[in-house]
Amino acid sequence: MMMGMVVVIVKRVNPIDLKPRILLVPDWLQWITGTESKAIAAYNPQLACDVVPMAALREAVRHGWRPEQEFDVVHLLTTQVVQEFGPRFLRVVPTVTTMHHVHDEAEVPVDTSGDAIMTVCSSWEEEMVQRGIPREKMVRVANGVDVERFHPPSAAQRRVAREKLGIQPPEVAVGFVGKKGSDNFGRKGFDLFCAGLKSLSDQGIPCVAVVLGSGWQEDMKKYLPSQLRRVHRPFAKNPSEVYQAMDVYWVCSRIEGGPVPLLEAMACGIPCIARPVGMVEDVVEDGVSGTIARSGRPEEFAERTVALMRDPEKREAVSRAARARIESNFDWKLTVSSTPRLYRKAWENFTGLKNGPLNWEGESRPGAPSSLDSVKTMAQIPQEIRRSCLFQEDLNMVHELFRVRNRATGSVMALGLMGKYPEKGPQLLGLLFNAWFGGVRMTLGRWKSQILGRNKNE
Repeated sequence: MMMGMVVVIVKRVNPIDLKPRILLVPDWLQWITGTESKAIAAYNPQLACDVVPMAALREAVRHGWRPEQEFDVVHLLTTQVVQEFGPRFLRVVPTVTTMHHVHDEAEVPVDTSGDAIMTVCSSWEEEMVQRGIPREKMVRVANGVDVERFHPPSAAQRRVAREKLGIQPPEVAVGFVGKKGSDNFGRKGFDLFCAGLKSLSDQGIPCVAVVLGSGWQEDMKKYLPSQLRRVHRPFAKNPSEVYQAMDVYWVCSRIEGGPVPLLEAMACGIPCIARPVGMVEDVVEDGVSGTIARSGRPEEFAERTVALMRDPEKREAVSRAARARIESNFDWKLTVSSTPRLYRKAWENFTGLKNGPLNWEGESRPGAPSSLDSVKTMAQIPQEIRRSCLFQEDLNMVHELFRVRNRATGSVMALGLMGKYPEKGPQLLGLLFNAWFGGVRMTLGRWKSQILGRNKNE
């Protein structure tokens, strides 16, 4: 293995030979691991990073691309990514795996299989130590937030944000952000969120649920009483605007690694009430920059919210402290500064070299790009297959929407892709047909089998 690494390094002819080349593989660009990957690339210029999401990497490898020959370290950012690509990279090139949280015991060996492990919060890092994972193998890279994009609104901005969502002045807007596709074993606690809203309403508080994220339409019907108002946005071009319309944000999750929406809400100056999960106790100073609901009961969320709404001075103080806490500790520029150490650890553990030729030093906090969305991705994929890889990444979101039964939004997105990729029209039409009529076809197939079976028995 060590000789293999030396060959890779010696092959370089570029003047920046010794700049470590890092491949980051998130599940997709539009979710948190994609944002984190772009932040790592943007704020660590001493690293030569490329971000290639899972679907695009799958397509590139299918066309013969061999990324294990082009990078010094590979970072796999989710369990699913490790499960698919671990066999390709582990024990072939220095590899980092990521421990966000544990909701399935079978995933722990997967998430800790790398030459180094990225953790995102102290609670799960300590849990891994208790399970026998060496602390020296782990480096914490906390989740962060773009503090320029997520910011407290002016009075006029808040008024406009609430008008866009149809929130009336007396209503208390309670926020929930997350996608149903991440709700393994009910870990997001949407049922607790709905129960808390009912408790709040029972206390005579006019409230409205503001839900941002795909796939929750069936759960809202199931858990929210019909008389409780709800505003559901599967996606938002400007999620900051949705937060700015909220009065309070609740984290009702049973299991979390972050949650990142907590950071986004606090960055917008929204008072937050959260169960002590994931990185909550790393972030929230209880009673100062937010509230930790240690009992986790829905009634506690309601009670704490009533207390905040009846004390405007306290609410304003929490709002200011929440924003200050994020700015000083959880700006992406700060949280990703430890990644060079993480990648160096993976490289040294793999090669056995403590003083290797790669240059890991450098300024890690440059001026922010205009937007993390402007960070170039998939740059190392050969040009002749790049369009096909881009399509697979875009298609990934459509599949996710259909998977969580959000057919309307998925169909709009699929139709948009037809304009962007006209050559993929037949494939997208087939996908749309299956999404809307696949169930009918399966039912007809079952009826046909039953009829043929009866006729055969007769």
